[in-house]
Amino acid sequence: MLRRILMAVGLVLVTSGCVEEPSPAPTPSAAPSAESPGHRSGGCRVPATGTSAHTLDIAGAQRQFVIDVPDGFTGERLPVVYFIHGLGGEATSSMAYTGFPEYGEAHGFITVAPQALGSLPRWDFTTGPEVAGSDFDYLRQLTEHVAATWCGDTDRQYLTGFSNGSAMTFAAACFGGVDFAAYGSVAAAGYLPDRCAEAPAASIIYAHGTADPTVPFEGGDTVIQRVAPADQVLQQWAAHNACGSAREEQVAADVRLTAWDGCADDSRIAFYVIDGGGHQWPGGAAAPGLGRASGSINITALMVDFFGLSGAESG
Repeated sequence: MLRRILMAVGLVLVTSGCVEEPSPAPTPSAAPSAESPGHRSGGCRVPATGTSAHTLDIAGAQRQFVIDVPDGFTGERLPVVYFIHGLGGEATSSMAYTGFPEYGEAHGFITVAPQALGSLPRWDFTTGPEVAGSDFDYLRQLTEHVAATWCGDTDRQYLTGFSNGSAMTFAAACFGGVDFAAYGSVAAAGYLPDRCAEAPAASIIYAHGTADPTVPFEGGDTVIQRVAPADQVLQQWAAHNACGSAREEQVAADVRLTAWDGCADDSRIAFYVIDGGGHQWPGGAAAPGLGRASGSINITALMVDFFGLSGAESG
């Protein structure tokens, strides 16, 4: 049922200059709070499993997030995949259209979806974690909270995002403040020379449609800011990571993979280009009015593989 929720939630919509509000999502059941821990195993609290909604006080603001803990959790520290929704998005529905919780159940990882602020929720990816109350400060404190309360493994935490959330994900690789093992994004790439130059090498898996009407693949204006061409940005990251030559592979009739392996600090990059693809989450439900959705690849599954959470590796 959750898979059928329209992927329009969290997308940047430019039709008539408006952004559609997401349909109300089911209210998740509440899990025990951090102040009321469950039993412990090996020094780590065993939380309630399933999906639940919570708030975290960040510089006086009540910041919301949704978390899914796989069934059968015994108290060992688990990997955590964070998903950052797009402009106008909603955390619970983003869990549905990406399907990360289903993969978490199958492969034993926690999924967390933070919620942006505002009547039209939007992430500020320009203000760093050193500023109290910023979105990056929230993200930093959220990862600490998940590690302390839900046994998240800080050595195996991964950041993913779509559209505005994808821009946030790329910026996180430069801003620091949180050590993510790898990054996964769709439909908004970024490289900030003034902030990225001193950043460590980052493993990145990224997908973008060449006919994206919202965040142009070839670069141009968006409702938030002007963006550089996707090819250029990934080339910048490959240079930043001190990668060698790229290899190319036609993985489907409409999907080309460009991959850089053997980069600094064992980092790598996988760049999936969807020929004629729109502003869509590949493999997810199609959002109307945002171009063609490709089912040739499932980017969620590819990210899980790329992160090494399924026992296989993509890219």
